Amino acid sequence: LLEIKMGGHVSFTSCELYNAEYGNGIGSSKSLTKPGTLYTPLPIQEQHAIVNSYALAFLDKYLRGSTSGDKYLSDNNFPDDIRYTPRS
Repeated sequence: LLEIKMGGHVSFTSCELYNAEYGNGIGSSKSLTKPGTLYTPLPIQEQHAIVNSYALAFLDKYLRGSTSGDKYLSDNNFPDDIRYTPRS
């Protein structure tokens, strides 16, 4: 399980390409944990780098059968930015 701490529902998309202030994790966003407030998410380029790195390691392992990404998948490689529970 991977959660981007300062991300949002659309952090895994490319909505920023047509609206840099889309919200929900791209640009100024409404907080779900503190209703009525806004937060500034982690820059979308950094969110995408996190998503892409774990997705590629996952696909390499489960589609190619490679073990080269096992160490990567077993660690929280972005401790300041994500909550990560490796698959056991």
